[in-house]
Amino acid sequence: MNEIKSTVLRIEHHQEETIVGMLLHVKRQGEQKDSQIKVLNQRLFDVEARTEASSQ
Repeated sequence: MNEIKSTVLRIEHHQEETIVGMLLHVKRQGEQKDSQIKVLNQRLFDVEARTEASSQ
């Protein structure tokens, strides 16, 4: 019976580590996408500013 309890505890602990690892991975991906969006927004702003300047 003690073996079963220890096995269950080990599995539960491993699941927690897996979930935390997955959440950290998702967070990093979100931060990377935010950074990419900021770069694209800046490029778009620059193009819009140049277009506006050349049309005047």
